[in-house]
Amino acid sequence: MKQFAVELHSHTHHSDADFSVEELCQRAVDFGYEGLILTDHNTSSGYSELAELAKEAGIVTLGGIEWTTYYGHMLVHDADRLVDWRTATPHSIDKHMQEVKEANGLIGIAHPFAIGSPMCTGCHWTFDVKDWNKVNYIEIWNSTRPDEHFWSWEAYALWTRLLDDGYRISCSAGRDWHRMEGEGENPPITYVESSGEWNSENFRQSLEKGTFYISLGPGIRWYVEQGEKIFYMGDTIKPGLANITVEVLSTRIESLKKFGSIVKRVKIIHNNQIYFDEPIDNDLIPIPIDLVEGNLRIEFWGTIKQKEEELLLISNPIYIEK
Repeated sequence: MKQFAVELHSHTHHSDADFSVEELCQRAVDFGYEGLILTDHNTSSGYSELAELAKEAGIVTLGGIEWTTYYGHMLVHDADRLVDWRTATPHSIDKHMQEVKEANGLIGIAHPFAIGSPMCTGCHWTFDVKDWNKVNYIEIWNSTRPDEHFWSWEAYALWTRLLDDGYRISCSAGRDWHRMEGEGENPPITYVESSGEWNSENFRQSLEKGTFYISLGPGIRWYVEQGEKIFYMGDTIKPGLANITVEVLSTRIESLKKFGSIVKRVKIIHNNQIYFDEPIDNDLIPIPIDLVEGNLRIEFWGTIKQKEEELLLISNPIYIEK
């Protein structure tokens, strides 16, 4: 599986950012992104320009928009058409989500626990979702310095609770990119995995399936072997004996290396219970496990910005079903 650094949440002066479309694309190239989705507030007017520029720059892109309402912000990725957000109310959001699904769109909840009014009216998610099966991912890390925001942990708690309830739902990260940040800002990175050619179809497929992870620096390569089969994030495996292989990868993005992230511990989490919590070397020794129905995922913990015991990386799950 190859890995690609992508950004799922960005803006231009087609809404409220400082970037022109051309500037955003060039900044993405300079940073090291291989995929980019433009999600301007309540408009997709910049997408056609970005699509042309991204093709020339060698970046893969998908269409996008950020529904910006009084009750929350919602990322819509790669829909066939624009779905009207203006009549969405706290109790009608499921109906509107269904319309997005009928338009073949992917749905991400943006910064659900960010501070709302009076600081940012509508930034805090208050929509009453009845069917979380309609949601593809929850943005648990938003903007830069997500390790310093209390609302990151609230979003993490929502995501893990939904996993416990049996939903297949991914975690995502969004730089919420409006302008170039200061030197001390460390944006989270989303790494998409794909075994095929890097193109828009495989970009979308990986997002839809949950074949990606989020990180503040380091990378991960992990998989589960059961019999003669190998399973990756987003796959479904049967209960029973299996072997987990985890490899810690160094930080790829050059501008993030200065934050000094060091992985000290690898946590293997099975149905929200810690199964393994130890340092790990790169000898790729399989870790045996007896899987039961539910989910399996990985976290890296360690040091960043001279702070200890920090969460550095979160994988999306492999699911276990009979």
